[in-house]
Amino acid sequence: MTKIRSAPAESWGASFDGCVTKYTLNLRRLLGLKHVIDINFELTVPDAAFLLDAELQEALLLPNGLRLFLFTAGDQALGLFTMTAHSLATFVAVLLNHQEVTVKSKQGIRLWPPAEAYHLPQAALAPYEAPQELVRCDLDTLTVPVSAGFVYSLAKAPVYIFAEQGQKIEEFTKLLKSAVTKKN
Repeated sequence: MTKIRSAPAESWGASFDGCVTKYTLNLRRLLGLKHVIDINFELTVPDAAFLLDAELQEALLLPNGLRLFLFTAGDQALGLFTMTAHSLATFVAVLLNHQEVTVKSKQGIRLWPPAEAYHLPQAALAPYEAPQELVRCDLDTLTVPVSAGFVYSLAKAPVYIFAEQGQKIEEFTKLLKSAVTKKN
């Protein structure tokens, strides 16, 4: 069993920020793997329309069980925080240092600034979820949920942080790498 727990693993499939992420975290937990399971973005199917033309620049493992996916779509950078181990309620706080960012849901709904109503009234297969606020900005600190791949609930669905148009990806990466985890 020791060899299995230290074996490297890779995940892929559909959907990138839903099932692939969720099963990656759950399989790691169930198999007792000590290493983070890599997600091969090129072999996944993204649900978010804005990721269809995006290119993955890098996936970084950060402290506190975080993974940061960095993408470019044209001249705009965007990032997604995910967990690397099973967790249900984790947030990250990013000190913006007066930098402009936009936060969107995977459906493209603007969650900050200012937030549009975050609800899906057309989603008939599940119980309706009233509009909710998931992203907060206090002074210069932006707090967003970290995705664990659970997309059945808007409160747990992934959120993407978009750099201001034309911002260099190195500057944006430095900003997001400074994020710290917090429980809400």
